[in-house]
Amino acid sequence: MCFRCDIDSPTTLYRRGRYESGPKWQFVSSHTGRRSFAANLFLRNAHPSTIARMMGHSSPEITMRRYIIGYIEADKNVMEFFKKEDKERETISPR
Repeated sequence: MCFRCDIDSPTTLYRRGRYESGPKWQFVSSHTGRRSFAANLFLRNAHPSTIARMMGHSSPEITMRRYIIGYIEADKNVMEFFKKEDKERETISPR
């Protein structure tokens, strides 16, 4: 589907212990849609148990572990990065 829609921007990702490059459509699978579905619901404040039920998971823990935790960790990492940047900026040029 992505091939037919010309979703072909150059993409590099780290998978199975090595970097792979190619057009974006080569890296998109049906599972990409499942991950996007779960992540978008979570980002719109849907409760994990609701997401789990909609995805056919037996428990919210499965949903959280496989689909959501990555987004929570990414948010934490981004916030830490910007906090560090702010501290470095203040050290270089105090206001």
